[in-house]
Amino acid sequence: MNRIEDALTGTIIVLKNRSQTRKFSYYVITLALAVIVLLAAAGSTTAEHACIADDDTAFFCGDIVTKSCMLNGSMTCINTGHGLTIGANDIIINGNNFKIAGNREGITCGGSQTIVAQHSGIINTDYDTITITNLEIDNFCTGIGLGDNAAVVDDNTITGCEIHDCGDSDSTTHGIHMIGTNNCTINSNEIYNIDGTGPQSGCGGGGNGIFMYGVDEDRGNYNNIIHNNFTNNVKSGFFMKMMCMHNNISYNNATGHGQGGIVLMCINSNFNIIEDNDAFENDFYGFFIGGNNNTIRYNKLTNNGYYGVEFGRSDGSCDNELFNNTICGNDCTDIKVVTGVTGNRGDNNTCDITLNYDDNGTIGCTLFCSGTSIISDFSCEPTIGTEPLSVNFIDQSNAKQGIDSWSWDFDDDGIVDNTTQNPVYIYTTLYPYSYYNISLTVNGTGGNSAIETKTDLVKIWKQKAAPNADFYCEPGVGDYSIPVTLTDLSIGEITLWSWDFDNDGIVDDTSQNPVYQYSANGIYNISLEVTGPGGLSKDTKFYCIRVGTQGAAKRPFIDAHFFADKRTGSAPLTVQFTDMSRSQDEIVSWNWDFGDGNTSNERNPEHTYDSPGIYNIGLETTLNTGATTDETKINYITVSTIVPTPFVISGWINCTNGDPVNDPDVTVTNMNRFEILPGETYAESNYYRVLTSSDNVSAGNVLHFNVTGSSSNNPIEFNHTITADEIEAGGFAHNITVDYGFTGICGDVTCNGVVDTGDVILLSNYVGYYPGMPQYALNSTQQWAGDVTGNNVIDTGDVILLSNYVGYSGYELNCTCT
Repeated sequence: MNRIEDALTGTIIVLKNRSQTRKFSYYVITLALAVIVLLAAAGSTTAEHACIADDDTAFFCGDIVTKSCMLNGSMTCINTGHGLTIGANDIIINGNNFKIAGNREGITCGGSQTIVAQHSGIINTDYDTITITNLEIDNFCTGIGLGDNAAVVDDNTITGCEIHDCGDSDSTTHGIHMIGTNNCTINSNEIYNIDGTGPQSGCGGGGNGIFMYGVDEDRGNYNNIIHNNFTNNVKSGFFMKMMCMHNNISYNNATGHGQGGIVLMCINSNFNIIEDNDAFENDFYGFFIGGNNNTIRYNKLTNNGYYGVEFGRSDGSCDNELFNNTICGNDCTDIKVVTGVTGNRGDNNTCDITLNYDDNGTIGCTLFCSGTSIISDFSCEPTIGTEPLSVNFIDQSNAKQGIDSWSWDFDDDGIVDNTTQNPVYIYTTLYPYSYYNISLTVNGTGGNSAIETKTDLVKIWKQKAAPNADFYCEPGVGDYSIPVTLTDLSIGEITLWSWDFDNDGIVDDTSQNPVYQYSANGIYNISLEVTGPGGLSKDTKFYCIRVGTQGAAKRPFIDAHFFADKRTGSAPLTVQFTDMSRSQDEIVSWNWDFGDGNTSNERNPEHTYDSPGIYNIGLETTLNTGATTDETKINYITVSTIVPTPFVISGWINCTNGDPVNDPDVTVTNMNRFEILPGETYAESNYYRVLTSSDNVSAGNVLHFNVTGSSSNNPIEFNHTITADEIEAGGFAHNITVDYGFTGICGDVTCNGVVDTGDVILLSNYVGYYPGMPQYALNSTQQWAGDVTGNNVIDTGDVILLSNYVGYSGYELNCTCT
């Protein structure tokens, strides 16, 4: 009965029983006492709101609800039982946008796959045609429980509810727990932050937004799970098992879960429709499909931890259909079908990577995530090093109808440098260090093309050039008790890292990637000085890291960084500065200080130094949010009065018999400066070139040459002393002869001065029987004469060519020098 009515009735009884002959003051006292009773009862009702039926029946925490009712305020249930228990068919619980709050702390929630946990917000184990709407539920073990293993419910509806922050990490708890339900609708609910035993506890574990258990093939069917938002639940957004069939799971959003967005785990989760759902940023997968004959269409599955959709049961996962899904950006594979499973098919899907799955009539999905039928992609190794740096490029492009051609631009100058699929390119530079953008354009058989450009992919530096200091700052940490990790991003040959974590001029650490713990909260400027054989470079980042956010948002990531195309030279010295800053938001301004009193607000300015000196360079960058940071490089630009000029050494390399030595290995070392001057050579030519500047050589310097052929183990070494005339001329030409001791005739394997049948017989025996028969061994001269195809290998091809040369006219022999 309504508790206000109880209080009023009690008051009336008191007044009636009072003697009419009492004094008026007695009536006043009695009435006052009655009012106190009334107010106390009314106060109790205010503190303990209820679900009120049309006949004013009130249902409080722990009550069995037998009539439709509406909350008159938020209820807090401190008892250990359920919030409300359904006790009749055909009732509606209207939350009226109020809340039922539980008290799960200290309660043993328990629960299992087939038993709803203790202390649930609302539980219905027996009754049909129940509607729960416009209700917020939090701090219970499970939000709402429908059915159990012994009794089932049909035609229940949960709509417009907010169920959050429920569950227990040691229990089988869920947002909504459905056991053997048929024809139920779960519509337009927000279910988030549900705790439970999590993914590690197996398929029956707790922590799902909704957990549906079918019991048997006749239950768990024809339910509608539509228009719900599942967010940050410890296991999955929606999870079903045990023969749930013919369900409609559509128009839901599922993100941030410890396992998956939507999971159909059972091998008999069959004939379900999964349509127009959005599952993204879940730890394992967007969807898991363990059953058969399900229809998956118009879904968007992106940026999940391993798979977009996984058909992962070797004893199930068959004969499912996928149509018009977008499955992109998932860390491992967009569509995975476990080995041995058959019958999964589909069309018009968009994805990049599949495993054991193809759309009808194509390889993989119909479209790539770029929206085309062809994508360009590549990798390379190494990406950083001293010049000359030989970089191997690997094409990773894909096209539905094949690829006809590849066009590589290795230095972002708009000129095609190579047209092979997997080229090798040698990077050199005249500058202290250089950054290169790489582009690959692929043309598909079907006429489509695609281009991929990777910015600053290859970084090289001159030997013994001063390094370029750079490092990464974390945006911030919440308290000084949390260590800070600094990451070195410097390039160049480096032997020493010197970190100053508070910019006080004292070196605090000398490891490459240190971890440092501050002793107080604050905003810190950090410096890194790197030292190598070519000199040093110091980088100071201001406002680098904030320690002690104290609940405030972390500083937006912004990292000022730059480099110059040259760091030394004579006045007037023109330097091109390139902004390399990184940020999470848009950078809107650049403020440069060139160290000579001049400034610029261009992004990539050019500046001319007119006077000799050593200059510090500073760059301050500002985000559209107003956040700023700046970087200063100490002693970065050195301007002298001597004008450097190019110095070139070049020539041709031949064997003693006059044959060209193509693609030789040429290294020149300045013995006075102990500096290596690498040579440029070419695969199809015997020309070489060594390019340096007058800064690196002087008259009287001794240059040591080391030259080998492409397959020789006997280097040719000699010295050359630079003359004053050669300095003035800007270099010199020097042809080189390589003597490998080959004095015979090409094809004369017997070394008898003529090429005849005897040479064919000896070469045939060598190829067919050596080393098993050592009597057919060939010395180095004979091996040179026997390699008549010039491919550095003696094989059947050489025997055939030599036989044709001896027996017929029109054949030529090609014994190469190398």
